[in-house]
Amino acid sequence: LHLWMANHEGYWLMGPQADLEWGFMFPEREPAGLRYDYPELWRLASKAEPGKIIDQRASGLLASSLICQNSAGEQGLCPDAHRLDPGHRWVFVALQDTALTAQTKRQIVQHFAGSYAFLTLVFALLSGLLVFHAERRQHAVAALGRRERTLQSLLEAIPDALVVCDEQGQINLANKQAGRMFGYPSGALIGQMVDCLIPVQHRAQHREHLHHYAQHPKNRPMAGGRELFAQRRDGSTFPVTVALNSTQQPDGRKLIAIVRDVTIDMEIQAELREALAAADPSNRSLQKINRELDAFAY
Repeated sequence: LHLWMANHEGYWLMGPQADLEWGFMFPEREPAGLRYDYPELWRLASKAEPGKIIDQRASGLLASSLICQNSAGEQGLCPDAHRLDPGHRWVFVALQDTALTAQTKRQIVQHFAGSYAFLTLVFALLSGLLVFHAERRQHAVAALGRRERTLQSLLEAIPDALVVCDEQGQINLANKQAGRMFGYPSGALIGQMVDCLIPVQHRAQHREHLHHYAQHPKNRPMAGGRELFAQRRDGSTFPVTVALNSTQQPDGRKLIAIVRDVTIDMEIQAELREALAAADPSNRSLQKINRELDAFAY
């Protein structure tokens, strides 16, 4: 970068060559200065407003016009330059070599090109990772959906009512057969307390049994040897057998009940007893069957 200065007549005060400076003081020399070497720039600078920057990029020149010196010898921009003695007005010139400018531009372009290429590569890698993880997530969600549908179809294939509740007795899961058996629409049992399926007179005792079973869970098959009744949504009751089991899940222990309506079985058993009562009491085989029926309970 070269810094030059010309006076109000365009002669070099500080120029490209030392022997060309202050040429106006030596009439015998060839004229040399901004107005002679760069006439177009001089024309623009000499007519420009004080402090205006003139740019000639083709030649690499920048000129700040009309820098003045006041009576105290201080230098700066001239707000009223045209009113001052012309001898106090100077033109400051900065020359940036065009080859150096071009080289600097190339370096800047190369730098940004390298940065752009790097950012493009990073963006491509990140995009690839995002696409990869998105595809994996999509596959995982699809696989989870298939497993849920499979599990749901298996639950609905169970011929008995399936009810799953937590340790407090709130129902978390119920298949469609449970809704049909107890008279509830599909999904209406979810969130209700399991007490709603127990006859009112047995609910207090059932809560004690539920608490005890939650503390000491074990598998209990259908043939539990107890006569049990359940209650439908309309308040009617019917005989049932219940199989119980439990499983520990991340959100707590779940109690699983499989309920079977044994109304028809009880009716058949009552009819058989009536038939046996009307038969010959001396028939030992019938008496044996009667005793077996008496010992049998759902």
